[in-house]
Amino acid sequence: VKASISRHFADERWQPVHASSPVSHSVVNVFTQLSQNSSVFLNTSRTVGLAVRPALLIPVASDFCDVLGRHVVRYCAQLDEQRLRGEQEQRQDDETWVSSSLRQISISESHASRRLEISEEDFCARIPSATRVQAHFRAKKARRATPPPLATLCVMLNNTQWAHRHFIRILHQFAELPALCNWTLSRFDAGRSACERTGNRLVAHILLRLIEQHIHPLEHAFNAARSAGAAPPPLHIEMAELNVALATLHTHLMPPIGHVMLVAALGTLMDQFKRIRDHCDHTHSVRERVVVLLAPSELQEAQQTLGVKSSLLDLLDPKTAAPFSLAEQGEEEYFALRLAGMPLAGEMGDGSVTWCTVMATENDLV
Repeated sequence: VKASISRHFADERWQPVHASSPVSHSVVNVFTQLSQNSSVFLNTSRTVGLAVRPALLIPVASDFCDVLGRHVVRYCAQLDEQRLRGEQEQRQDDETWVSSSLRQISISESHASRRLEISEEDFCARIPSATRVQAHFRAKKARRATPPPLATLCVMLNNTQWAHRHFIRILHQFAELPALCNWTLSRFDAGRSACERTGNRLVAHILLRLIEQHIHPLEHAFNAARSAGAAPPPLHIEMAELNVALATLHTHLMPPIGHVMLVAALGTLMDQFKRIRDHCDHTHSVRERVVVLLAPSELQEAQQTLGVKSSLLDLLDPKTAAPFSLAEQGEEEYFALRLAGMPLAGEMGDGSVTWCTVMATENDLV
């Protein structure tokens, strides 16, 4: 399973496996494999009689669940690395673009061929094609540093919710064994919390990207005018771009998540817009940014302030929105409870604030 997780991420293209299931193949393949392993464990327990012998089954089941949880944590950690692709400061000065391994080259001279450690200037001077080689590595680095688009982040968020849902399903299968009917299965806590925390980070990442694109320009213009002692500039959001982003959230996220994310995006943007409009001091205000869920009574104000299309707002209006199933309603309410008031910024190790949340490691997720 550990090897397959790395392999699936290496082949990941972040395309939905099906229109009705907007998740990518990595989460489907990994959790299908975990589910199959769990089925073998459960069937074997029934076959050899462990299913009715708690004293023998619980220690073995604990170890097995611990293994499952570690694989879920590992998947979430790699998913979080993909979320931060290109958001960390990866660009370097031109002299460091050429791989250090290319600095050691064999240079044929009149008396011998020997390996030398040379600078990039000597490298470029001695090798006519060095410029092309340097451009190749610069382009390769840039491709690796390209932040994932909004649609890809939506697929990643779907993956965390799908993983959480199927991990709970595996938990219920274990609880069906007579020997484990009273077992709390606390070994699953690490895997469940990994899915939830990775999902929360993706939510914060998406909302902060919207703030970066639509609120930061207003902040900069407002602060510049205030520093110059001039009148505040008119506040104007690029409505067309915002509506495209909101439509992407609606079309690329699974229904319960997409509904809550629209509410969270509109509520958070409205909150930030009002703070600028009311002439709040936005110095280091990223520290205070939290997720704000838009109330149904504020839909009309969102349309007037942010220029949101009425077709999108109809999706959030309880009077016109399509009803969810009971299971989807429960999932929506749980997701909303997780997001309401969640902080959007994290503290880096040096104490500075970044609009990207702190990168999660496997131990951090545990």
